[in-house]
Amino acid sequence: MITLKNLNVKAVVIGTAVDILGTLIASLVIGVVWGLADAASKGGGTPPNPEEMAKLFQTSFSFLLASLVLGLVFVMVGGFVAAHLARRAELPNALAMGFLSLILAGVMVVISPDAGPAWYAATGIILTVPAALLGGYLRLQTRSQEGFRPRTSDRSDFDL
Repeated sequence: MITLKNLNVKAVVIGTAVDILGTLIASLVIGVVWGLADAASKGGGTPPNPEEMAKLFQTSFSFLLASLVLGLVFVMVGGFVAAHLARRAELPNALAMGFLSLILAGVMVVISPDAGPAWYAATGIILTVPAALLGGYLRLQTRSQEGFRPRTSDRSDFDL
């Protein structure tokens, strides 16, 4: 059973910050690379203006898919970090981090509804919590491989 005493707020917040910052940095990098590649494919002339780039980013399936995958990877990393920092009840902390990221993603969709197609937002929202839980699960696996076996009470905090 998940209880508030099992949650490490600091771990959840830091995991969410890792998710957000990692996603932002990855998005900037992929945006620059995509923009340069697009300019090079058009003869290497002047870089496209920001409006053209925004349209390209909103309509390019391959760009949107790459952004979605990178975002979900950072949600998973955030779940891993939350679970690692919590040091117990890893899955509930990863789950809380996933829900916090989900809430923030929902806010972003409401604030900027024209940021991309509906499938992009829906897929990201549907997969956010499972990605965070996967990160927490991976932390459990690496913790076990490090020679530390969780106490039975640690694992029973969250039954799947």
